[in-house]
Amino acid sequence: MVAANVTSLALNGAHAALQPIAKALGHAWVGAVGWELGRRAYWRLLLMAVLSLGARCAAAQATASVQVTASIQPRLVLTIDVATVDFGDVDSVGLPSQLDSTPDVYNKGTRYVAYRTVGSAAITVTVKSNVAWTGSVYAGPRATGPSYSDLDVGNLAWRPDGTGTFTAFTSTGDSSCFPAAQRTPGVHAFPFDIQMDVQDKTSTGLVSIPIVFTASQTP
Repeated sequence: MVAANVTSLALNGAHAALQPIAKALGHAWVGAVGWELGRRAYWRLLLMAVLSLGARCAAAQATASVQVTASIQPRLVLTIDVATVDFGDVDSVGLPSQLDSTPDVYNKGTRYVAYRTVGSAAITVTVKSNVAWTGSVYAGPRATGPSYSDLDVGNLAWRPDGTGTFTAFTSTGDSSCFPAAQRTPGVHAFPFDIQMDVQDKTSTGLVSIPIVFTASQTP
């Protein structure tokens, strides 16, 4: 409705302004042909005037903006998929375990591997980070007391799932558990096999030794 009123006003204004020109053009030609040409010229000028007004109206515009801000913080999360690795009943002479039905018997005792089948890791450590990081693993201290065995940190070992070589845990930390190429931003999963070495000299009793993985942002 507003647009129609504006157009009407523009036509009326242009018409009033061009009336003198129309009269001049009408008197400039003699006869019906001359007046027709003048009338056409008048309407042509009127149309051009209205279009000129429309073009000037269309050029109007307005803009506004909003600023988006944030502060992205470093984030590092480490999780382990299980809370315990329970070998159950074991001994130094090769008793099958609930986690290893075919333990390795050798001249000093028996080595048990939790979930010996490749692809069935004992634990999976996952690190999620948006920064470069470093990490390590250590074990201990072992639980002590009348009910506990003297099996110690050195009798436990780890390896990446499915590989051939086990590395004994230490109480001071070992960074080789996390390959340098994977200490990068993103999500990285590290599956590990856990081995327990029960030797003939190991005393009987319960075994309880914590294994601790750590990860921290690289300075």
